[in-house]
Amino acid sequence: MKEDRVDKDQREAITLFHVSDLHFHQNKKENKTVTKRLQALKSREEFKRSTTKLVVTGDITDDGGIDQYKNAITALRQFGKEHVFVVPGNHDYGALGNFYMPRCAQRFADRFDREFTQDCEVYLHNLPSVMTVKCGGLKVMLFGLDSNLETEDPFDFACGQIGNAQLKALNTMLKRAPDEAVRVVCLHHHCFEHTDPFIRLKDAEKLAATLFARADLVLFGHKHQQQVWLNRLGAVAYVASDALFQAEQFFKMTIYNRREIRIEKIDW
Repeated sequence: MKEDRVDKDQREAITLFHVSDLHFHQNKKENKTVTKRLQALKSREEFKRSTTKLVVTGDITDDGGIDQYKNAITALRQFGKEHVFVVPGNHDYGALGNFYMPRCAQRFADRFDREFTQDCEVYLHNLPSVMTVKCGGLKVMLFGLDSNLETEDPFDFACGQIGNAQLKALNTMLKRAPDEAVRVVCLHHHCFEHTDPFIRLKDAEKLAATLFARADLVLFGHKHQQQVWLNRLGAVAYVASDALFQAEQFFKMTIYNRREIRIEKIDW
């Protein structure tokens, strides 16, 4: 039994750590918990390998302010240019997370394009961001979605929407992905929240139809509630991460192939 476990751990694998809703503030004192937890993640042995990635599913800042972005970039820069994959959240794009502000969306794209290898400019054009990670014969494709609703209507609150253009592009990308590639889809808004008028993903059903039997792992946040759904909609798992500043655990995913993904909840 012990020998089998050792053999398994020695196989080719790609590791993802998933966190969400960092909510970096302008005042650095308010960021102590998040900063400390990111430092703890960076100190893990897995980040010595190029095949380890930190996936951050949105709300990296609290309202898209310049100083908030500076603090967030400083904290994430320690992981290195190629180790970070991000998607935007509603708080990254505007005040209180309720109002879409184009200048904040542009700020997100500019900052992360400049500091990391991921192409975030595509989010402004309603296209998914894609990063491919390879380890020997294993290939993992990360697809990032902008789930923010471009609205100035206060009654949309913190709702989200993928949009037809982005869904069409994602559908094409998933179809064209190599059969052996593990497909990981990342977004901010909660995939299964389509009833709450304050936070729902308005086209959740359309997204589910696009992902069905094509996505192997789906990662998101937004609701500040941790949960794992196994074998849902043809995927190995859907994983919702709690807000980093209050989370009691973080997620580690070890990917071996399309049907074998080990998900661990690790205490801080």
